[in-house]
Amino acid sequence: MLNEIKTLIVPAKSEFLLFSATALFLLIAQNISRYWSYFSGVKFEEVKNASSASGQVQYWVLNSEARIDPRIADFLVWMLLGMVAISLVLFIQSNVRNANDERTLLEHMRSPKTKTHELEVFLLKVATRVATFIGLLIYLRVFLGTINPSLTSLFFTSSLSLNEPASWLWLGVSTALFALALYIFAVFGRVLFLKTRVFG
Repeated sequence: MLNEIKTLIVPAKSEFLLFSATALFLLIAQNISRYWSYFSGVKFEEVKNASSASGQVQYWVLNSEARIDPRIADFLVWMLLGMVAISLVLFIQSNVRNANDERTLLEHMRSPKTKTHELEVFLLKVATRVATFIGLLIYLRVFLGTINPSLTSLFFTSSLSLNEPASWLWLGVSTALFALALYIFAVFGRVLFLKTRVFG
């Protein structure tokens, strides 16, 4: 169990390199218009406050969110909490009875207890997937609305003051945090498809 959780959460070396490179590429790509303006002679403050690809995405997310009925958001949050609670209860119940159930399954493949166990496993999978999907939607909103624009701006600001040692630190921090934010999508994908490796 612990090994499966570790495999689910901890990235492999290849994934570490892949997500770091992807993060660096996306941070640069989203700031292309800012770099173009800056090297065309526009003042730093004006460029810093100028719109970027991440800013456009953030505006779209916030504008779309404003049109959503608050009751729908409340429903999704409570549904997520309910599914998580159901998943935890079924998960604990399944693991507590796991040893006895395996022996029973081998001896009585058609017993009512077996059918009950199969139903519990099915409900656990459904609850896990629904909770993960709702959680993914919420995280996507946070990523596009807050994480992405903040780290993109931090990366841009740091990249234009490379003569300062602290800027190199912030470049590394922004890239690492962006890579982590992207990797969380992979973890969501693994839980959604009930596999320890989907994108890796």
